[in-house]
Amino acid sequence: MKDSTAAVKPRWQQRLALVGLFVIFFAPILAAWWMNVQSDYWRPSATINEGALVVPTRPVFAAGLTHLDGSGYDTGFFENAWTLVLVDSSACRDTACERQLVQMRQVRLALGKDMDRVQRLYAALAMPEPARFAELQRVYPGLNIARANPQWLTPFKLDVTGSGEAGGIYLVDPEGRLMMHYGENAEAKGILKDLQRLLKISKIG
Repeated sequence: MKDSTAAVKPRWQQRLALVGLFVIFFAPILAAWWMNVQSDYWRPSATINEGALVVPTRPVFAAGLTHLDGSGYDTGFFENAWTLVLVDSSACRDTACERQLVQMRQVRLALGKDMDRVQRLYAALAMPEPARFAELQRVYPGLNIARANPQWLTPFKLDVTGSGEAGGIYLVDPEGRLMMHYGENAEAKGILKDLQRLLKISKIG
């Protein structure tokens, strides 16, 4: 008859086995934590969105926007639609402004069946004179043109580039929250990519 104590492993081997189990189960977790929290080399350098997220989001209201005839915009203007916004201090007579209006038009058209879920707003500190207003409406059909008072522009004063107010195109969600910004040099395909992703996962707008 064999001695039953012969099968018992020494205490140091038992401890070594426990350490091995600990390493097997917890080492990957610790490695993942270190790479994502402690190591700048492994940390993701950017998010998948093309635009710059506005964190936290900022509420945007229709109050403060007026039509050519001086009447105010409907209070529900920003509800139930994604809104591409271009803020301008002139009558959009410079190349950058025209380029961005073209981008907004192209992006919306490229959305195809989802284009009606997106609207465009050109908000200027001074309403373009009637002739220029008519020209903008002719060249950019469906574009909402508004005069914005200085207070209305407050949410759009982003320090995205470190230089104070940020130009470019802004995106307001269907609940009236400013949530993304695209610089003046942003490409239309980047804006389109973000919108396609948002419209795909969004249950609103």
